[in-house]
Amino acid sequence: MGIQYCNECNKKLSWSSKVKSIWLGYKPIQCEGCKKEYRIEFKTRYKATLYMIIPLFIFAKILSSTFILPTIYFFGTVLLFGVSISFLMPFVVNYKSEHK
Repeated sequence: MGIQYCNECNKKLSWSSKVKSIWLGYKPIQCEGCKKEYRIEFKTRYKATLYMIIPLFIFAKILSSTFILPTIYFFGTVLLFGVSISFLMPFVVNYKSEHK
């Protein structure tokens, strides 16, 4: 866990490129220094999905049983919580370099 560094040039793989990769369905990212391509490790893809879905369902269950909210506010709050969780995912997922 944590921020990952490029195997070639030791530059950090950026947090923003990881978030963008996650939001676009785990697309490959490139090192900003040497342009080496990295793909998400298969096992951390499932870990990230579970880390996003399980807290989201728990939050939705607690929110629905605790507060009486109009539907639009309920879904908006759950969506905002889900987006917040996705901003933490770059610290959970690991990327590996492609061997070409």
